[in-house]
Amino acid sequence: MTDAPLPLQSPDDAADALLGSARVFVEGLIRIIRTRMDGAARFTARLRRHILADFLLPAEAALRRAVMIIAATLPEPEAKPPTAPPRPAATASPASQQPPKPGPHAPSRPTFRMTDPAPRKTGSLPFAAAAFPARTDAPPRHTSEARTLARFLRRLEALERAAANPVPLAARWRRLQARRAAEVPPPADPIDTFHILEVMAPFPSGLSGLLWQLNEAAIRTLPPLPAPNTS
Repeated sequence: MTDAPLPLQSPDDAADALLGSARVFVEGLIRIIRTRMDGAARFTARLRRHILADFLLPAEAALRRAVMIIAATLPEPEAKPPTAPPRPAATASPASQQPPKPGPHAPSRPTFRMTDPAPRKTGSLPFAAAAFPARTDAPPRHTSEARTLARFLRRLEALERAAANPVPLAARWRRLQARRAAEVPPPADPIDTFHILEVMAPFPSGLSGLLWQLNEAAIRTLPPLPAPNTS
């Protein structure tokens, strides 16, 4: 992880300080996650739930809100000029119309999710065993654990990549919000105050207060709700 501060364009010193605290918070949680995983002989379901609830979810929530705050400091995206209609393709020979043969390809890079996860059900956690009903044709236990670990590591990698360089993600978020501005009905809010209350609960007052400040600042970046139709 880099120790360089986030490159910001906001003149607001309070926002800069808040984002700097968020960076330290997120990177600290990432280090804890890596330390816990490196020190474990086996990535058990219990360890996964512990890391997810106490470290990964809070880090994702904090970074998600920090990215939204950074996006609000970026300039308005330029409107793209209309593109010319595509030219009709020339008639190809039957041999060239054959579908390409599948070949090996590199796995795609994981993408950091910019929306809070759905609320938990009756105390269960995402990726918890209760979220996956048992199947009679379930693969062997070691295969299932390997796949679960692979999904978890991709999620952690997405967090690490976004935390190391959040500005490109913020720019994409800015463009997405600009495209969604005219949608009817408006899209659902990407962040949920109940989620931040849930993830901040285990932390002492100073860190839980940081999460709450990030949540409040991120909410202020969202477009206002349309006025109700009273006609």
